[in-house]
Amino acid sequence: MKHPLALVAALLLSGCAGRIRPSVPAPQERLSGSWSVKKLVIMATAGCADERGKRASYELVIRRDGDGLSLEAPWGRERETFRGKPRGKEVRFNGVYSDRGGRTKEAFIFTFGADRLTGTSGWTWWDVDAECSGRSSWSGSKTGSPPETSNPTP
Repeated sequence: MKHPLALVAALLLSGCAGRIRPSVPAPQERLSGSWSVKKLVIMATAGCADERGKRASYELVIRRDGDGLSLEAPWGRERETFRGKPRGKEVRFNGVYSDRGGRTKEAFIFTFGADRLTGTSGWTWWDVDAECSGRSSWSGSKTGSPPETSNPTP
């Protein structure tokens, strides 16, 4: 063929262009599931200094939520749900929950790869008399598909 555009048009019409890249599941599908994670408080201000160095383990659930994700976490008074959107290998979640007689606002940045996650969170806790803040590091692995819900998202 003499014209490069004719070659491109021929490839598109023959369907070859559609086979150049393999199909990859959307990030929401790859990240959806149950996750076993560990948290380490790496920094805390004076009012929460006793939190520094504390470790905890949690079972989190990540679900597809429209074009984003929801993170269900078992802290506070009940399971809390945070919303986030994938950006490459990273997802940012944030929210506010009841905690130890006050409220905690927490923002998470998780990086995902090969059924593993790592990340950090920054948090501020407050009640009527006091306020403090800190940072935590996170690591974990995917343990399975998300559990069924009674009200699945369409």
